[in-house]
Amino acid sequence: MVFHENANCTIINGAEYHAPVTIMAGQMKSLPTTSQTIKQSIEQLEADGILSTGTQWWAIYRVLVAKCNFPQNKMDFCKVIDKLNINVKTKCTYDNWRNVQVNHLNGSVDTWNALADNLSATENNMLRVAEALMRLLKIQ
Repeated sequence: MVFHENANCTIINGAEYHAPVTIMAGQMKSLPTTSQTIKQSIEQLEADGILSTGTQWWAIYRVLVAKCNFPQNKMDFCKVIDKLNINVKTKCTYDNWRNVQVNHLNGSVDTWNALADNLSATENNMLRVAEALMRLLKIQ
């Protein structure tokens, strides 16, 4: 054992945890989504015909920032997406979606579904992408 000067060292013999422990099998909320799951989910969006235009990456951006701790800076987001090597024809190109106008969808992605009756065609398209992605990621 090596103890460094000014270090607070604590030696615990027979450590015990005195609190209830819950073991849950199956799906659990709040667990981080893996990069592989995100990659597969976005590929599935395109395979299902849901992801078909570059502007729809805005909805993917909003979901991944809100739910999966992706970078809020849009250019950084695209860099992270690029590193995932997602195999889709509709690539995440910053200039395609950086200025998307979706006036009703500025709030939390969790509230978008309640606005469905008042959305434009573009906004409904974004809602469809967001809902499908959250369903595939099991984060609804």
